[in-house]
Amino acid sequence: MVTCESQVGAGTIFSVFLPIGHSETIQPVARPTLSTTGGTETILLIDDEEEVLNVLQRTLERQGYRILTAREGREGLALFAQERAAIDLVLLDLSMPYMSGQEVMPRLRELKPAIKIVVLTGYTFGAEDFSQANDVLQKPPQMNELTRRIRAALDGP
Repeated sequence: MVTCESQVGAGTIFSVFLPIGHSETIQPVARPTLSTTGGTETILLIDDEEEVLNVLQRTLERQGYRILTAREGREGLALFAQERAAIDLVLLDLSMPYMSGQEVMPRLRELKPAIKIVVLTGYTFGAEDFSQANDVLQKPPQMNELTRRIRAALDGP
């Protein structure tokens, strides 16, 4: 039952009366958590968006990964050339100024043919556009899915 009391200049009060029911145990809804599939490998993040770099870096570091960052393709290639022995995976934005992810991928493969590459893109392309990538994720990625796919790429052939 709902009642309403109102007085001009004083306001209105709505009262809701619910019947007493039998008590049942209510199970709390499980909150999604970040994947526990972290690691200790080194990941190079190449993305021109500062905010994306920061979020991904913090998320992946919490998962145990060592993270290196670059803000565009040329910087990423230079850092990769210096650290290639330590880098296990490259998380690569496709659309960047100066040098796109499409241009960076073959150069990464020249420097280290077996490097694992996961592409992040906000665009839709055909599978042939990503033939040099181990995986492709649509931006913005769900963090659980991102960490799961990174782990799969690192553990895959």
